[in-house]
Amino acid sequence: MKLLYVDIARSMWVFNPQLLSAQGFSLQEVFKKLNERYNFAKPPKHPLDVDPKTSALTFLLGTFTNSAKKPLNVSLNIFNNGITAETTSSTNDATEFLEDVTSLMTREFGFQLPSDLNKAYLSQLTVELDASLSIVNPKLQVISKMLSADAKALDGKARQFEVGAVNFWSEDVGASLAPSICRIERKWGVPFTSNQYFSIAPLETKQHLKLIGELEKLLRES
Repeated sequence: MKLLYVDIARSMWVFNPQLLSAQGFSLQEVFKKLNERYNFAKPPKHPLDVDPKTSALTFLLGTFTNSAKKPLNVSLNIFNNGITAETTSSTNDATEFLEDVTSLMTREFGFQLPSDLNKAYLSQLTVELDASLSIVNPKLQVISKMLSADAKALDGKARQFEVGAVNFWSEDVGASLAPSICRIERKWGVPFTSNQYFSIAPLETKQHLKLIGELEKLLRES
């Protein structure tokens, strides 16, 4: 397996953000300090400037230098039930960024994280595998052959069909605070022979890579 790139690495902390203003300090000052430290390209203009798509206060494309002295692009979201951070490097970096944010809040405003903090992760990766997903279950190739033979395209050209994705999800999928689905699917717009895949999973980046590696091992053994 070869990691081509990280699309999203997200670290999520769930708690009551009202604790941020428990001492009555101005959120405008919080925004000012965040912008001074991370230089976001697009921060909220004021505490009511909520992103209509996410219902969050969104700080886009800032810069954070991690413990390895590498400057990273980062984004921060403040929701009504927690905060999230995103990078395109790893969930470890996203978590380190959140730790830096809350450390800044502690120094400047005396903010303390609650003891009942819950943490979760999401990563989206693009990888190249040494085996094809189509052999995950040889019996499904019967369906692939039927589609290849009988499906009609508007341009009149024949198409080859193969198994496109494998999905896993929890019983409460779609519910509030439920983990994301895990999906491994062929990368759109590239030839099947490239064996490029997109994957999303509710895992830290290193765990996600381990899972895909295990899938690749199973495919090789098929």
